[in-house]
Amino acid sequence: MIHGTINDTDKKFDLIVGNLLAEIIENLAYEISQKLNKNGIFIGAGIIRKKEKDVINALEKNGLKYIESKYIDEWVLIKLTK
Repeated sequence: MIHGTINDTDKKFDLIVGNLLAEIIENLAYEISQKLNKNGIFIGAGIIRKKEKDVINALEKNGLKYIESKYIDEWVLIKLTK
């Protein structure tokens, strides 16, 4: 496990998890894609429903594939794979 920003390591991972605002995930979409191993999973939370599609689109544009979303009230958790 590594704590810090995604750019604090040169390693690649099978799993990346972030509880971040939608805009931050969108801005890090390229870095997330680059740090995931093939078939790796990204789980993002802390996203409000109205921004869900924007975040998914940003990640898909960087090579990830949408798997599913989970909802609690206005909050969304998304899961994608590389």
